[in-house]
Amino acid sequence: MRHTRLSRSLVLVALLPAVAGLLLGNVALLVLAGGLVLVLVRVREGAQEEGSVDLDVGADRVQRSSPIGLGLEATLGEGPYVGIVHQPLPDTFLRVENANLGLVEPGQTLTEHLTVASPRRGVFELAPARLDRVHPLLVGPAQTLARGSRRELTVETVARPLRTVQGLRGPADHGVGEDPASRGPASTEFEELREYHEGDPLKFVNWKATAKRSTDETQLIVNEYEPEARKNVWFFLDVGRHLEVGSTLDTALEDAIDITLALVHHFTQRGHRVGGTTFNTEPPDTFYPDAGSRQELIIARSLARVEAGSAEEGLAAAVERVKGFLSQEEPLVFVVTRPEAHTEDLLEGVRRVQTHASTARRPVPVHVLAPEPPTSRPEEALAQALQVEEARQVLGERGASVLRVHRLADGAEGLERALAKGVMAR
Repeated sequence: MRHTRLSRSLVLVALLPAVAGLLLGNVALLVLAGGLVLVLVRVREGAQEEGSVDLDVGADRVQRSSPIGLGLEATLGEGPYVGIVHQPLPDTFLRVENANLGLVEPGQTLTEHLTVASPRRGVFELAPARLDRVHPLLVGPAQTLARGSRRELTVETVARPLRTVQGLRGPADHGVGEDPASRGPASTEFEELREYHEGDPLKFVNWKATAKRSTDETQLIVNEYEPEARKNVWFFLDVGRHLEVGSTLDTALEDAIDITLALVHHFTQRGHRVGGTTFNTEPPDTFYPDAGSRQELIIARSLARVEAGSAEEGLAAAVERVKGFLSQEEPLVFVVTRPEAHTEDLLEGVRRVQTHASTARRPVPVHVLAPEPPTSRPEEALAQALQVEEARQVLGERGASVLRVHRLADGAEGLERALAKGVMAR
């Protein structure tokens, strides 16, 4: 008779209490040995080859750090074995509720709901769920009975407000009222008279109208002018390896993408045409200017797949790629990067932007947004701040502003207010 490895193991386990029971005259040991023999017979008779496992992902696109609900269902056929179901998760995923491991009884179906979250954006492949069968006495190795199918999950970044922006110029606050960025800068075409709001320039006060129309001695009347045409905005997003500083869950690259999407959201929601390109990666992503929520969605979904690149293109070369747009549209330009990492290339890139996009009437504004690299050591944070300040002074001589952007946080100071303080100033 040819025995399997499991059968031989059970025979040896059954012989031990049988021999001990005979030598000691212990009935309990003899009964135990008989029970093990019955288990051996049942294992050999019960094949239990049936089983299935499946993973249900509620949505194939989710937001970064938001709860992701996964449904795991496993069915095990009748037989002597029990089942262990396991759903592997990517290394950067965090389990929020319930485990990704469960026990399935013979002839039963297990439905497990677990909640996870991904602190990093990207496209993740969820490995197939696996159903293994094991003997209830843990005799012999586990055998894979069924595997599920692979699932792809896209984790996207959603534009959130910026906490603080350092290095801005202009008034401290525009107060309550309409954000001037939503209308664009005022032209010289008169539109109407209206009451003064906090933050209105005093040069717009109409003193004659104030004397004639105002019934309140403290209420001023100002001239309202037609806004200029909607702006064109262009961003250069650096996705080079030097932004991969931090931990596996939190890097400067993640913050750079957050900042870019916050800019896109701010301007597209106000009707401005926004375009941009990535650089220091191969091939780069380029977005031709457009306005509205659809443009924001296109950019967000594309940046969800961006990974740190190893190409050494630099800002100057990226400007040459899109110089046709810069020369035609004269846009407001943002560069999202670590300025201390490659100041010389930034200088050359800013010079080329001003060469291609500026006119005799006015130079094109260039703003460098510097994400704050994550670090837990105060001395490293101080050294980074000093390096950024040095780069700010060098680039400032070229006419570019460097704005240090602190970590993003819900409920903090909005990007709209930060831009109104200085970025939008002409």
